[in-house]
Amino acid sequence: MWILLVVLACDAALVSVVETFRHGARSPVKQFSWDNAVWPQGYGELTPEGMRQHYLNGVEFRRRYIETAQLLGPNYSVEDVYVRSTNLNRTLMSAESQLFGLFPQGAAIKNQFLAQKAVPPIQVSGLANAQAELGLNAVANRYQMIPINTVTEPYDNMLSGYRLANCPRFAEIQTEQQGTSTYERKVTQYNDGLQQQVLEVFKVNATFSECGVFSDTLHSMKFHGYDWPAGVTEEMYNSMEEVLTYQYSYYWTSEATSLSSTEFMEAIFSQFDSTINGTAAPKMSLYSTHDVTLIGFLIFLGIWDNINPPYASSLIFELYDNNDVYQIQVLYNDVLQTIPGCGNPCTYQSFKNLITPKLTPDVRKACQLQGSTTEFDLDPLSVIYQYT
Repeated sequence: MWILLVVLACDAALVSVVETFRHGARSPVKQFSWDNAVWPQGYGELTPEGMRQHYLNGVEFRRRYIETAQLLGPNYSVEDVYVRSTNLNRTLMSAESQLFGLFPQGAAIKNQFLAQKAVPPIQVSGLANAQAELGLNAVANRYQMIPINTVTEPYDNMLSGYRLANCPRFAEIQTEQQGTSTYERKVTQYNDGLQQQVLEVFKVNATFSECGVFSDTLHSMKFHGYDWPAGVTEEMYNSMEEVLTYQYSYYWTSEATSLSSTEFMEAIFSQFDSTINGTAAPKMSLYSTHDVTLIGFLIFLGIWDNINPPYASSLIFELYDNNDVYQIQVLYNDVLQTIPGCGNPCTYQSFKNLITPKLTPDVRKACQLQGSTTEFDLDPLSVIYQYT
């Protein structure tokens, strides 16, 4: 349910949207001998189920933002839509799937004369048949091509700012947090209980960290309908999931959330400010990323529910013009969020005033290790985190 009409006055006009989302369902990121599932595309790749999840997201957003709010026109416009993804297959393909639902058809070639001219400088076997099947469609099924921008490591502080290649300071933060009594207590609790169950089932004396990776694989298996190894119960799985969620969240100090969220928040401000000022800006931006990224954003905003974001989760920022008073609405998986310190409705200026002091002025400088003079000089003892 889209809840605009419940929260904002009926004459409030939607003028800009920023969405960030976790990729859809994927295969496990790591192979284990006890994983009897079949993953045709290998590990860490988007599955057809994940493609469908984001396609359906796109279908719904077409209804909301094109057909109902009329924020966007029915066809893709490079001036109106901006898309960015982390540089991994599963996030790129998730963005592509969502865009196909949002803009199911592209523009056609103007006339038959131009269609006949639109051939490459190589010999195409069966050209006449191919042209006849296409008609005036640029490509089969009139598919709409949309550019997806990406930034490679070690330069993506916006969508994977927690990655050590992008922000080496995270290695120090993780080490600092691993020395806290809370972290040590979690490890001790695992060693004294769940570790023995894991050993009995998987025949591996898995460490606290390894248990989280096991849980991720079990999650992928469960989602895709594969049986777990004998001995894994729902209760045991839930305990392993709690370990994984803690491993994804224990290092999110206020410094860490600021380092990983600053560039994304600045992108929101840039788009919304330009919209308000009447300067060129996309009407909708989409950012395809990972669950850990979303956790960082949600904790930064003070709205995380302590549950690992499911596949295809979305965090949406909507800007409304309510009689020249600009208001912002934040939805996480379609649930309206109340940002601590900002009411509902929350004025955009109040939101900016609340968020701006929490941002890091120079993220790339702040991300360097203490005493390091070389950018991206990684600590060899740093914990290696996989994209999720």
